[in-house]
This record gives sequence, structure tokens and C-alpha cells, in this order.
Amino acid sequence: MAEGDVATLVLASNDEAIAILSMMEGMLDVLKDDGLQNSSDSEDLEAARVWLSEMLELHPFPAQIPIELSAAEQTMLRNAISNVSDQGEFWDDVEGSEKAFTAHIENYSGNP
Repeated sequence: MAEGDVATLVLASNDEAIAILSMMEGMLDVLKDDGLQNSSDSEDLEAARVWLSEMLELHPFPAQIPIELSAAEQTMLRNAISNVSDQGEFWDDVEGSEKAFTAHIENYSGNP
């Protein structure tokens, strides 16, 4: 990857960010229910969740946030984004909303 190809989280709105954070919390609950609250996946997911929460206080929307996470943490962030995206038109739970979910990671450098 070239020097300018830094992994970047692209968020169109606070709604997208909140949806991702909510998904991460749900994923953490599933890991806890499965007895995996002390697993490396749980630790990586929590680190990514905390990072995203902190970044949202620093960046206005639309946001392009350079990702400062390990490969495993970045993978957990990507998984949460994918899970929200998989919800399709219902991602934001707002009746009549036709906003597309556009959050994504450019120059992803996490685990394959």
C-alpha cells in the first residue's frame, strides 16, 4: 500500500455512526451470551467501538476518519459496517426514510 493509501472510515452522517455503534454493542452482547466476553474478538471489537466513539466527538459530518486500529480491530469495524449494510433499507429504523447506508472503509488494511 502506498503511503497515501491510509485506511479511512467514510461516514455520511451521525445516523450511520450511531447505527454502527449500536451494531457493535449488539455484537458484544452476542459474544457475552456465548461466553466469549474475554476473547480476543471481544477485546478487538470493544477497542474498535471505543475508538469510533472517540472519533465521532472530533469529526463533523460528512466524515473521513483515518483509521488508527490494529488489523484485527479494523476487521471488527468492517464486520459491524457490513452487518448494518446487510439490513438494507431498514438500517436506520426511520419510517419513510430512503437514505442509503453509505458508510465504508477506503483502503481497508485489516485481516482478509
